[in-house]
Amino acid sequence: MNPTDMPSNANKISSSSFRAPYLTTNTDTVFVALIVLAALLLGLIGGAMDKAFVEGGQKAVSARLHVMSNYIFNRITLDKNGKFQIPVPLNAAAPEIRTSELFARITSPTQSWHSYDPKTLQLPSTFPEHSTHKTAVFNINNQSFYIIHMQRLLHHDQQSVPVTLTLALDMTYFDSGIRDFRWILWSGLVLCVVILLTAILIIIATSVRPLKRLAKELRAIESGQQDSLGGVYPKEIEYMSEHVNRVIKHRTVLFQRYRIALSDLSHAIKTPLSVLRASAEKKLFDNLEDIVLEQVDRMSKIIEYHLQRAAAAEQALGTENINVHHMAETITNTLNIIYAREGKSCTINIKEDIYFEIIWGDLFEIMGNLLENSFKWCQQHVTISAEQGLRYEREYLSITVEDDGPGMEAEEAERLMQRWVRGDPTTEGHGIGLSIVNAISDSHDGNVEVARSNLGGAKITVLIYAKLLAAQ
Repeated sequence: MNPTDMPSNANKISSSSFRAPYLTTNTDTVFVALIVLAALLLGLIGGAMDKAFVEGGQKAVSARLHVMSNYIFNRITLDKNGKFQIPVPLNAAAPEIRTSELFARITSPTQSWHSYDPKTLQLPSTFPEHSTHKTAVFNINNQSFYIIHMQRLLHHDQQSVPVTLTLALDMTYFDSGIRDFRWILWSGLVLCVVILLTAILIIIATSVRPLKRLAKELRAIESGQQDSLGGVYPKEIEYMSEHVNRVIKHRTVLFQRYRIALSDLSHAIKTPLSVLRASAEKKLFDNLEDIVLEQVDRMSKIIEYHLQRAAAAEQALGTENINVHHMAETITNTLNIIYAREGKSCTINIKEDIYFEIIWGDLFEIMGNLLENSFKWCQQHVTISAEQGLRYEREYLSITVEDDGPGMEAEEAERLMQRWVRGDPTTEGHGIGLSIVNAISDSHDGNVEVARSNLGGAKITVLIYAKLLAAQ
């Protein structure tokens, strides 16, 4: 595949090179778990409060009945016949208890008194265990009664009479209060749980929203809709988003680097392949074996150079002390083979004692691309010259290639410096030669100038700064 056929959107991260995690939030599971937990807590808290309230109420009722029993006993008197008399109302000690809710039975061996009709209400006469003091809750005629059973000896005129007091409190009002309390209790607890769950869900939704937005952006990056994470995230995930952006940027740089390296490599080996094709098809030379070996060796060096450049990126590659005249002569001889039948030639105006400390591939790319373009567009003649010197306290090398072709204007030259731009779409080529030269000159703090040549065509001068050594 030609490098020109590669996608132009180098920033797009394919699904094979970057896979965005599809973030799933089990909100339903969390919600169900919260409901179960809330139900358990609701049951425990409500049950404990209900039990405490009921037991507290029963203790209060028991204490009240004890006070009433003692009050009644203290005011019972015996007449001369040993019969007791009750001079006070039953609820005198607890007026908040209505007499309609209070039932009493007082008995002695010779007397029995009831505050109610015994035919309609049968209070228990004994308790499960005999005691002079016993309290219990009984269900009589489908009604709950809290009953206290007490027995004492009353003394009068040297005689003692055992008197038994049974007080029964109708628990209807108490049970109604319990029901009201339970309704308020459970309604309040349910309301609190609903409010708590709502608050928790709002907090969870608020907390998960940035993660969902992050997952959405990652999927957009994966599909190529955007190049990086652009949202504003909380501090908790800000570092992660920044790290993801750095990873994406690094992968994009790698993609760009290898894409450019591939295109440069394919462009660089085009000339040696053309030499081999011309030598094999046209049979112009007797020393075909030497030509093949020379071009294969050159392609090996080109491939090694571009692979090292792609892998090393900004790291410095090894430089060599290269004879500039020899490099120009080698490239010119190669192009002479390709353009032999067209009668094109090149004049080298470079001193043989100029050596330049530079990466071999950088100098080869500069001179090779300039000469190849000139051979392609010239009528018959190309010249190449080089000048070394010192400028701004730095050594430099200036390479100039001229031809007698149609030339180019300054505006067109600026456009042709861009990658994939060709001067004539109908002419064979990839449109990356001058962009490679421009990129290499930039890496050497230099520049590329285009002007009109005295030969009538284009004059391209490349200035690069490096260490120059003259041969001894």
